[in-house]
Amino acid sequence: MKLASLFSAGAVLQRDHFIPIWGECSPNAVVHAELAGREAFVPASASGRFMLRLPPLKAGGPYELRVTDLTTQESLSVPDVLIGEVWIAAGQSNMAYALFRADETALTGKPSQYDDFVAGLQDPATLRMLTVPVCYSGALEDGIRAEWLPATPDNVRKFSAVALWFAHEIRAQLDVPVGIITSAVGGSCIESWMSRTAFLNDPVLRRGLAAYDAFLTDPDLWHDPDAGTHGAPEPIRRWADTTLDDTGWQEMQVPGSWIRQGIGRDGAIWARRAVEIPPSWAGRDLVLLIGAVDKCDVTYFDGVEVGRTGRGFDTGHWNTPRRYAIPGRLVKAGIHVIAVHAYSFCFDGAIHGTAAEFALSRADTGESLPLAGVWKARAEYDFGLTTAPSILFNGMLHPLIPYAIRGALWYQGESNADRLEDALAYETRLKGMIEDWRALWGQGNFPFLMVQLAGFGAKQEFQPDHPWPPLRDAQRRVAAALPHVGMAVALDAGDVKDIHPADKRTVGLRLARIALHETYHQPNIVPCGPMYREAVPEGGRLRIRFDYADGLQAKGGGPLKGFFLAGADQRFYPATAVIEGTSVVLTAEQVTQAYAAHYAWAAYAEANLYNGEELPASPFSTIGGLACGEP
Repeated sequence: MKLASLFSAGAVLQRDHFIPIWGECSPNAVVHAELAGREAFVPASASGRFMLRLPPLKAGGPYELRVTDLTTQESLSVPDVLIGEVWIAAGQSNMAYALFRADETALTGKPSQYDDFVAGLQDPATLRMLTVPVCYSGALEDGIRAEWLPATPDNVRKFSAVALWFAHEIRAQLDVPVGIITSAVGGSCIESWMSRTAFLNDPVLRRGLAAYDAFLTDPDLWHDPDAGTHGAPEPIRRWADTTLDDTGWQEMQVPGSWIRQGIGRDGAIWARRAVEIPPSWAGRDLVLLIGAVDKCDVTYFDGVEVGRTGRGFDTGHWNTPRRYAIPGRLVKAGIHVIAVHAYSFCFDGAIHGTAAEFALSRADTGESLPLAGVWKARAEYDFGLTTAPSILFNGMLHPLIPYAIRGALWYQGESNADRLEDALAYETRLKGMIEDWRALWGQGNFPFLMVQLAGFGAKQEFQPDHPWPPLRDAQRRVAAALPHVGMAVALDAGDVKDIHPADKRTVGLRLARIALHETYHQPNIVPCGPMYREAVPEGGRLRIRFDYADGLQAKGGGPLKGFFLAGADQRFYPATAVIEGTSVVLTAEQVTQAYAAHYAWAAYAEANLYNGEELPASPFSTIGGLACGEP
């Protein structure tokens, strides 16, 4: 008999909710479970799988969960189980960011958040976290290897800082146990967290699935380099041949990213470089250096495979410099072709390193020919994305479904804001992911609370073509459009130099405010700062009305900053902004008939509109986030 890995010692289960318990037993058995005096039964399947649902329980514990196969009488016990509030915390590196950072005080000049947290920590046993290990998978995984840990001073060093501050505040306000399941991977795109079903429901993403499915059929991607070599199929290997005409291929600067140079997105590419071997090198063993390939590669010399590194969904070699031996029997005077078959299934795709790491040299004398510079490149498989579809959903989210939860926290978006095209697509993908998760969990419209992108980079007044502002506005619009979706503004909690700002306490506590107001129905708590509701033209003026706008103010005094106004030509000009009650009225000398406005429209904007609770207004556009019109 076996229980799903989430049901381990120290687990926190959701209060006031039917509690799914699942696992494996003998075929067609009747399974019985008991917890805190409540029990449930269910018949297992012919393959020996079961799922039962215990009746709702009030907060409390610790209890023992006992599950029994009534056919074999085999029984399993899970000790130290608490009943309380359970939240998923997912996303990329700013969600994975741990509470302890050794250099935080040196960077910020303030006491570390770890020291602050530990100083105020009480009863660690009722605040627990399970961290899902990173797992890229091409198939739906059933389990994880992780354990529930209490919030002791030693354990919290590695806990998600945002999720921990959130949980700490929720526990303090509700006085119930809180459990967090963190599932986050640095650099991940939203598409990696979407199920295949969600891809199929999106007409744009659906097209990328065909390329991805073809990518998975390539034997070079899967062959074990330690088990011998047999190379790629003949039609593809010709792309490594000296006789191939590559004049129609794109130029690629090496070292460099093929994604950033527009060769293709994640998938597989070929990169070729012709090199002339001098007569004195004929018959000599050579050493080929091609820098590092992010993630895997198979490399050829005149169509003959000379080395390969990594396979499948392996991320361990993305920064490993390649060094391959070329036997002297292949070396003749004249023109030869080096071809690199490179694969990437997530994040960036690149042949990278320093220029000195790209060379062809004699093994005996060290004489070398430089290889850095212009290569020819062509995409073989292009997902149209900087990630393989569903690769983290499969490995890190699917094993959690349908564990009973109160809701989900989400901090992601930076990796979808490299290009304006991706930022403008984010709204549809975020909506699709939320709706898909909710359907799969089967708990209805559970709360989904996200963090809007924090400020990053030098502070600017207006950046009309930067991808971060429209992605922030996409997050805002999704929060406004879908039920029980909230958004914590983090523009003012950013860092000009670091995309991973140290201040996670502010972010976690802002998420907690939203949960306490919206999910736990505490009306005395204001959930957020001013949120754009509507824009009303008044001739040459534009009146912006806000929700959560009591006590509107320009933080720090002085005039409001960050507003830009446009007329019908959609050319934006710096606006004079005046607070009138719960509205802001905009004017600009160049605008005689007001049409639209942007607020805080830069990667790290100079913006100062707050409400009476000292909470910042969300960046927004009144025209749906489409950047246009230099002032």
